Amino acid sequence: GERLNTALAAGPGRVFDLIDRFDIQCEPVRNGTLHCAHSAPGLADLQNRYSQQQARQAPVQILDIKSAAQAIGSNKFHGALKDHRAGTVQPLGYAMGLARAAQQAGARLHEHSPADAIFHDGDWRIETPLGKVTARNLLIATNAYHQDFNGLKTDPIVPVHFFQLATRPLPEPLGAEILPNNEGCWDTGLIMTSFRKDQAGRFILG
Repeated sequence: GERLNTALAAGPGRVFDLIDRFDIQCEPVRNGTLHCAHSAPGLADLQNRYSQQQARQAPVQILDIKSAAQAIGSNKFHGALKDHRAGTVQPLGYAMGLARAAQQAGARLHEHSPADAIFHDGDWRIETPLGKVTARNLLIATNAYHQDFNGLKTDPIVPVHFFQLATRPLPEPLGAEILPNNEGCWDTGLIMTSFRKDQAGRFILG
């Protein structure tokens, strides 16, 4: 548990360090994130998490209903937990930047070559429609894009459905009133809602 907490706490720093190191163009904004309380019980949960993070000396703060309204641009939330370590990125730009950095470091990327079969006989052997690859180590990181293949039994995937939409750029002064500090946000609802603004001033809702 301590190792997991330490890794998660260091995650945002690692992402933004990679962005700086490899000059990844992905609209990075590191102004923190807001976990927004959609209800009174949601705020109680955030206050509990705030106490735990304080004990770990994490740079977080709890916002009351008034401060949350000013930060978010809405009076519909009961408060929020701000984590100053985190931020937002444009995910496709980030992924493409990581791919470019990997190629510069010597990695070879093969698109349109799905694994049809995977076997282990000392080394890993991956068969694709275009040829075969052998490797000492294998990492399967397909997540929602996973497809079945022969030879290797993998753990089942639990689908989590999520959508995002973007508005046209918000007109002023509305755009200045909503998330004036450009934090990324999500709420405490069981069916979670997320929202942020991008560099073009669009409101992105998940």
